[in-house]
Amino acid sequence: MAEQKNEKVKKSNTTSWVAGIVIIVLVAIGLYYYVYAPSVVAPVVAPSVFSGNVENLRMLEFTYLPPTLTVSVGTMVNWTNGDKVPSDVVSNDGLFNSGSMDTGASYSYVFESAGTYEYHSSLHPTMKGKIIVQ
Repeated sequence: MAEQKNEKVKKSNTTSWVAGIVIIVLVAIGLYYYVYAPSVVAPVVAPSVFSGNVENLRMLEFTYLPPTLTVSVGTMVNWTNGDKVPSDVVSNDGLFNSGSMDTGASYSYVFESAGTYEYHSSLHPTMKGKIIVQ
């Protein structure tokens, strides 16, 4: 009888220990995705349904290519991250912000007013660009 009780205690302890490890692993996975998973940002206007002018820029080797772009009012500018690390596009005046973009992700913004719009990467301070809208 005492042996059966000891077996039940051992099984109960083993089950509790395994359940604890499973919970720890699930919490660790959740934290990993919370901290490291890319944020998903929807473009301002989907390029596939936009009927105006579209200009494409690339983020490559920690630069915006081309670094300066001149467009007409109403043009959609589409940035695509070609680097192997996340990057972003943030206007200096707070007008647009792509959020973190993984490799291959794109962000679009339609420039509705004439002016000069400088932008940068909050993740890579040396990345800077300029859109001139006429």
